[in-house]
Amino acid sequence: MDITHARSALDRFMGAHEQLTFSLETHENGEWVARCNEIPALITAGDTTDPALIQATIKDAILTAAGIDGSFGDEILRDAAIQQTVVLSR
Repeated sequence: MDITHARSALDRFMGAHEQLTFSLETHENGEWVARCNEIPALITAGDTTDPALIQATIKDAILTAAGIDGSFGDEILRDAAIQQTVVLSR
């Protein structure tokens, strides 16, 4: 896969959505679940409270669901103006 194919795969995956937003459910023990508001089947989870690791896990979930090699992640996610807006809830 090259960068052109990665961008095309992301475009197909995103469909009509300009961006993807996630609702983040946190638990007292540090576990969390992120659910995509635009694509309900896109769900990921972890057990860290580090915001950078949470963002990285969400990005990885997007790439995996779209069938895109992770090496293109930062470039194509930035190019597509995708923002992982995290809404915290308890």
